[in-house]
Amino acid sequence: EYTPGGTLRSRHPKGTHLPFEQIVTYVKQIASALDYAHQQRVIHRDVKPENLLLNAKGEVVLTDFGLAVVQRSLDSLSTSNPAGTPLYMAPEPIQRHPCPASDQYALGILVYEWLAGEAPFRGTLFEVFSHHLSEPPPSLCERLPDLPVAVEGAVFKALAKDPMQRFATVQDFARALEEACFTTQPLSVHTPIEAVSSDHGTQSATHPLPVAREQDHAPPLQYPAPRTPLPAGYGQIVSQR
Repeated sequence: EYTPGGTLRSRHPKGTHLPFEQIVTYVKQIASALDYAHQQRVIHRDVKPENLLLNAKGEVVLTDFGLAVVQRSLDSLSTSNPAGTPLYMAPEPIQRHPCPASDQYALGILVYEWLAGEAPFRGTLFEVFSHHLSEPPPSLCERLPDLPVAVEGAVFKALAKDPMQRFATVQDFARALEEACFTTQPLSVHTPIEAVSSDHGTQSATHPLPVAREQDHAPPLQYPAPRTPLPAGYGQIVSQR
């Protein structure tokens, strides 16, 4: 499928604050694709803006399944290094036990980033892994006083350290965000006018199932699992790809 809209990273560069309604539109489409993959027992393992493309209709296409695994083959990963992009990795893939809820966590990080303008955890590789494993994300309501509490609650549930405490499906997460959007007062977020260009049109609330396909991207680096204690000087600055 031809995707002339580029990636969501190129459409919305780092530091961009998206309107909540736009975030809900994206999340509903991404969640549909992820849940379809999960129904086929496939875990994506690298959900991030660079792997989300926009087709000619402005619909999100989930791409780059280079790190995807089938659930029945997870035992073979027990001795492997954690793979993915550190800023979006859930605790369990860092510990070499990815599951479908790991993709939901990555999407939760994306929503946090789109709301706050930056990911919740930053720093060296060791610091980012450590935060994912044990630190709660900084409060969204403190950063965005107009943000409905229900929105923060939905995002933080998707970011629960224990995957069993997250939503049962990714689409349940999407529905919770949508309900928070339309059952509370409109959210006022300071958004650069260029962040939502009228050249690309307005996406409708109903979208067909996003297409999941492979793309010839270079695979993300695989990172060694954190050990306790780590050698001095181990951490390197995390790449903001």
